[in-house]
This record gives sequence, structure tokens and C-alpha cells, in this order.
Amino acid sequence: MRDYNDIAAFIAVAQTGSFSAAARNLKTQKSTISRKVLALEERLQTPLFTRTTRQVILTNEGRKYLEQLEAAFQQIDRAESAALGTDTHLRGALRITAPVVLGIALLPEVLAEFSALHTGVQIEVILEDRVMDLFEERIDLAIRTGDLEDSSLKSRKLGISEFGLFASPRYLDKLPEKMRVRKPQDLATQQCIMYSPSGEDFPWVFVNKESRVKSKVRSQLRVNTLAMAKELACFGAGIALLPEFLCQDSLISGELVPVLPQWRAEKSSYSLVYPSSKVGSPTLKALVDFMIEYFAKTHADNRLGTAGKRR
Repeated sequence: MRDYNDIAAFIAVAQTGSFSAAARNLKTQKSTISRKVLALEERLQTPLFTRTTRQVILTNEGRKYLEQLEAAFQQIDRAESAALGTDTHLRGALRITAPVVLGIALLPEVLAEFSALHTGVQIEVILEDRVMDLFEERIDLAIRTGDLEDSSLKSRKLGISEFGLFASPRYLDKLPEKMRVRKPQDLATQQCIMYSPSGEDFPWVFVNKESRVKSKVRSQLRVNTLAMAKELACFGAGIALLPEFLCQDSLISGELVPVLPQWRAEKSSYSLVYPSSKVGSPTLKALVDFMIEYFAKTHADNRLGTAGKRR
């Protein structure tokens, strides 16, 4: 008879990324977990993990096996719920990631409402400006901006965010007349604050009713979060390219003012992204559908402008 304890050990290691942590979770010895995973690898005739002195990482075969197990367990959960007559009640855990500023703007209210409706669902939110690997880091759902490149992922568009140039009056007021910013090309002579989560500089692209301009910028300051870029701009460190929704309060207070308001950066869409292996999860599907419907109602023009404002 197949030893399902081997599978339990494998899943525990995959979820924790550690044989020691898996042993603690299952209240057994590390050597027992190691032995069971080895037995499973021998039975499947393929390595499921790459082991180093610092970490344990799923191989491609291990990742595929984990996805198939998750789909199987989801089916088991649905069968048990149906037998118990509780198939309308969602259960399970979801891990969600988003860029820091976008996550803070979009997620609190919608997750609060979803959680109130579905008390059996546990949600973990991880805000990171770096692009997390949904498979390696066991992410069920991500909010991402721009075009989707990975064909193994599914996506549903949430809306559009708009970026503009902003600076503190104290920075602009000290500029001599000949250094004033009158067109995008003038940014080459300015102190610009570069938001670059990858650590690489890139040109800023602007559009108006008539044309599209790509501007090289001089960046003395490079940061990996939009929140930091905004704070630096507020303190007069330079001009920053920021999402408009992030700057509303600072515009009202006068800490920031628009620069070249007749020009806007190219619009960036933001979407819900999830592994194709998760398509069959009723809990994930419920959350995705809930978020799509929620933002369609609360942001009728489908643009990120008032997100995060308490109603």
C-alpha cells in the first residue's frame, strides 16, 4: 500500500523550504522527514528537491508534482464539503503578493470585505516591489503591472494606473530661469529620483495629445520603492515619476506640485496573476471574481485614482 506519509513529508518541506521546519510542523524527527522524502523520490524515480547547505528548492519535477497534489487535495476538499453539505463555504489558505504602494492602495478594503464574508479562508499578504516567483515562493495570487510575459500564468485585468511628474516647490523655486522644466527633454539637466526595483536605470517615456517622447534622465538617487521616491520628492531632492493616486494628499497639502502636467507617462495596466495550476481552486476563483467585481463597482472608469480612500 502506498505510504501517504511520504507525500505529507514532501508537502511540508515544499511549504516550509526546510527539512527542520517540516519536522517541527509534523512533530517528528528531521531524519524521519528526510527518509520519507528520499523514499518518495526513489518511488517516483526523480529528484524533487535541490539541496544545498543553505536552502532546499523544488526541482521542476518537484514543482509539477506539488501542483498536481494541490489540485488533487482541492478536489478532495470539494468532495468532503459536498458530503458534509457545506460546499458553499470556502476554506483554505491563500498567499497574495503585490508591489508595496499598489498593495496598500488596493488590498485593505477589498480583503476586509472578502474576509468578513468567508471566515474560513486565511489570507497572507506579502508586499514586495521585486517580482516574486509564484512557484518557488508558493504564491497563489499576485497583482502585477505591465504586460504578462510568463505564458504559464493566468491573468485578469483590474485597471489602469497613471503616472506623472511631481516635485516639491522648494526644489522648483531654487531653479534659475534658464533651468526651468518646460519640456520632457529638460529633465536631462534636472535631479531626478529613479524608481528602480531591479536596480537598473531606464528612460522615462511621456505622451500628450500630439506626440510620444522618450527622455533620458540624470539620476543621483535610485530607490526600490515608490513610497521612498515620493518622500524624497517631498523633501526637495528632485523630480519623481509617480502614480497620481500616491500624490493626492501631498498635492492638497502643497508638499508636491505637478511638473509638466500636460505630459503623462504611458499608462500602465495592473492585473491579477496566478498559476494555471490554481485555476481549479474554488477559494482562489472566489477571491479573483470578488476583486474583479469589487473594483468594477468602486472604480467605474477602471483607473486607479481613488483606491485606498475610505468611504
